[in-house]
Amino acid sequence: MSRLPNATEETSVQENDISNVKVNTLISDSVSTNDIKVVNKNVSEFITNLFNDPSTVNIDSTVQDTIKLIQSQAKETVSTINTILSEILDDSKLDITEVPKLVLLVNTIINGDLKAIIEAGKLQAAQVISVIEVLVKSLIEKGLVAVENNEQIFKLFQSSVTLLKGVANIKDQISMLEQFITNVLSGKNIDLYKLNLDPKVVELIKLLNKDAESVIKTIHDTMKDVLADGKLDASDVPKLVLLITTLMNSDLKKLLTSGQIKLDDIVGLLKNLLQGLIDNSLMVVDNAEQIFKLFDASLMLLQTKFEVPSVSSLTACCLPIFAMFGKKK
Repeated sequence: MSRLPNATEETSVQENDISNVKVNTLISDSVSTNDIKVVNKNVSEFITNLFNDPSTVNIDSTVQDTIKLIQSQAKETVSTINTILSEILDDSKLDITEVPKLVLLVNTIINGDLKAIIEAGKLQAAQVISVIEVLVKSLIEKGLVAVENNEQIFKLFQSSVTLLKGVANIKDQISMLEQFITNVLSGKNIDLYKLNLDPKVVELIKLLNKDAESVIKTIHDTMKDVLADGKLDASDVPKLVLLITTLMNSDLKKLLTSGQIKLDDIVGLLKNLLQGLIDNSLMVVDNAEQIFKLFDASLMLLQTKFEVPSVSSLTACCLPIFAMFGKKK
């Protein structure tokens, strides 16, 4: 006949049971932790290899150039990206709850190791955002990270980083905007930006820098003034039109009358500048298509002659057009 355990023995049995549970839990946790370490290692190795040689992955050449720039001038940033991304993706999954962490990563590196490079105009915040997005997408494509709703996550990421850029210091934004204009008009460091310059515009920039430096200065100074608030809207269009008329009656007039350049070439230069600012997220614009249509409509008034009597007469004849585009549907 078996006897019942006394109180002391019963307590000992319970402690052993609890101890066994703890051991089993630790074993389970140990297996889980080991699995996470493997995932971290794979993610880390992928990021390291990508920064060492971006050509190993099928990504846009502009993003490749940005990665090379970060690798050569801010190696600390590579380490920061590697560490934080590995932590975010420690379970080899990406869901909507990780998006704020990705945004925080962008904010950390933009205001940390990369800040000096960005302020120097060598790099743009939009380029950094593209690198992080491409990194995560590449990890997904390689099967290193699982994701349930790819499109929804990246839409949320884009909208979140837009808000992040929106709260950035306006002074820094204007500084980057001015640097962009300077670089494009000088033809220097343009490979740092996402640009699709018309070949005619490239040739025009070279010609102006050679034969009409005062024209370059006028464009630069006027564009700075027009975009001083970091925004482009309908109220800026008359200023752009007046810039065209000013240029047509400046040193540019000789080039125009000699047939070396056409009015359309100057208009194309301004449009390429504005589109570049938009594509590189250097200014805010509510309706780019409408702005360009309004600009084109206003310039039609200048196609018949070079001389414009006065600012007031130009504004008066343009006002009906501005009002037409300003009406709400």
